[in-house]
Amino acid sequence: MHKTFFYLFFIVLCIFCLNNLFCSDLSSVDSKLQKQLSIVFTTPPSSLHPHNATFVQETQILSSTYEGLFSYSPVDLTAQNALIQDYKVSRNKLTWTFYIKPTAKFSDGTEITSEDIKKSWLDLLNPQQINPFASFLDCIEGVQEYRENKLDISKVAILTPEKNKLVLRLKSPTSHLPQILCHHAFSVIKENTFSGAYIIKEHNKNFTLLEKNPHYWDNKNVAIPSIMIKYNSNTEQNTFEFNCGKVQWIDGSVEIDKILDKN
Repeated sequence: MHKTFFYLFFIVLCIFCLNNLFCSDLSSVDSKLQKQLSIVFTTPPSSLHPHNATFVQETQILSSTYEGLFSYSPVDLTAQNALIQDYKVSRNKLTWTFYIKPTAKFSDGTEITSEDIKKSWLDLLNPQQINPFASFLDCIEGVQEYRENKLDISKVAILTPEKNKLVLRLKSPTSHLPQILCHHAFSVIKENTFSGAYIIKEHNKNFTLLEKNPHYWDNKNVAIPSIMIKYNSNTEQNTFEFNCGKVQWIDGSVEIDKILDKN
């Protein structure tokens, strides 16, 4: 139990750090200081697919490259609107209606619709796959039964009455649904594209290069143009590059006692 709590706390903390890369007002940001952020992770990610990635470092990357209906606020980590402009909850709290931003687009410039979100979620729930976070949507009518291969996909209560309107029918009131939907597993996904603030420009066993998504709905408030994530378990080299200013963030092996700037 303690390990699970620590893991979840660390994920949220890391998301908080990444979210602070996005400024609500760039008018106070010196354009000369906007440069590539360099990060070091000890090992490369096992997966960069939102449906099956489970490790903290994977979450850090996916939270930047994919987005769903909600995201974590960088101020207090509450759920804030991401791809949606508004939502409504019925009086009995069993029907949730989400209105997608007309400016929401994939990185290829195509519009993000309610059908895209529905398809992403149904792929996550596929009973032929084992996706670790699929059960988080069991509050929706038909989801658990479909996951267990006991119900036809057409009976899952994820509805798309209009291209910018998504409707969910729940089994019971679930007030924390926005917090659930912040998770990267419930991002909207389309092959070879991204829905978040950054795209993966290049990825291999040595590094991952992220660049600003030009079609991201809030692109003008993304302060850092690119992020270089290197994978290196050499503690001495990581410490040296940090002290020299070649990297600004080390999430992994480092010799703490040799860090020159303890602040």
